Amino acid sequence: MADFPALEVMTPGPHGLAVGYRIPLPLRFVFGRSADNNLAVPSALYSRRHCEVVFEHERWWVRDLGSSNGTFVAGESVNDHELRHGDCFELPRGVCFRLLLREPEDVRDEAMELAIRASPDDERRWSVYADWLQEKGAALGERMLAPKKEDDAFWLGPLAGDAARDELGVEWAHGLPKTVRLSSRSEQFTAWTWERRIATLLTLPAFRFVRRLEVDLGSFYRAPISQQWVDQVIAAVGAGLPMLESIEFGPGSLISLAPERGEGRGEGPNAGKAKLHFREWRPARLSIETLLPEVQASRQSLDLPLTRLFRVGHSRDDDLLLTAPWPIPAFIITFVNDRWRFQTSGGVNHPLKVNGVKASDTFLRPGDVIEPTAGVRLRFDA
Repeated sequence: MADFPALEVMTPGPHGLAVGYRIPLPLRFVFGRSADNNLAVPSALYSRRHCEVVFEHERWWVRDLGSSNGTFVAGESVNDHELRHGDCFELPRGVCFRLLLREPEDVRDEAMELAIRASPDDERRWSVYADWLQEKGAALGERMLAPKKEDDAFWLGPLAGDAARDELGVEWAHGLPKTVRLSSRSEQFTAWTWERRIATLLTLPAFRFVRRLEVDLGSFYRAPISQQWVDQVIAAVGAGLPMLESIEFGPGSLISLAPERGEGRGEGPNAGKAKLHFREWRPARLSIETLLPEVQASRQSLDLPLTRLFRVGHSRDDDLLLTAPWPIPAFIITFVNDRWRFQTSGGVNHPLKVNGVKASDTFLRPGDVIEPTAGVRLRFDA
């Protein structure tokens, strides 16, 4: 077992170290592409001297050394950031390390957890367990009794960066993850990331209380959901989420036919007890909410297709034609990896507005209002 302080490997990466491996930490530890660093990472995404972990002024710090691709804490790029015991920092390609100043605590009571699993909506059982953990000096007890949003990143650990990138969503209950949503926002093919995220969350104590898991498989594979991928998710979860009640699978951006609405049950050790749901696409629509008398529209609303680009403007080839005595800026809406993207087009001299704010390239959410010109409002719904 490594001496303390130490850096623990939290995710796989080009460094070649196994997850869980601990590196004894000197007063200065340098990461980078160069072979003479404390840890050489042979990847073009890393600078020759990328970052360092250093002990200064009786505290530990992670410091970026002017790298090209950055050093991150909870998804935020940092230059010089203090690290506490258990804090994680992230390098390119999702490589994550955790600072350990002592052995991580693993205080738990199986009987109390079994009681909670038997009746997960019984608030009294949660309260009793939180009190017991706090009496034992476990930080999880305090978290359950008085959760603070600013501490969420600590409990997400190596997944905090994924949450900041909107690729991991969490609904909390009693300071613990109750619902977890996994998706890919990258426009690159990144099918491996759902596997890494599930493998990582299974190692984090707070996640053993997850009751609902949602995996947007289509956003990882860019294809209709297959039974093989569903089976792989069930196998990856295995018995690692003992409170799991349901798994929902969602489609992806390039799907041509939505899966039939259906339900079932898995066949894994614990995921086999979870009810399976398959989510269909909901149709999107652009509707005219306000139109000036001087402006003519070719139609009042239009369903937005998933498979092609959708144009609004003043050309006869546009899907929605808007004509007026003055030029109306044109824009396009496309479906990109689980999200609807709004972009101006045609050499617009002034940006259009989305929800009253100038915008030329943004992602839309249900209820957003697009104003191509003053007095004309279009509402997007999905």
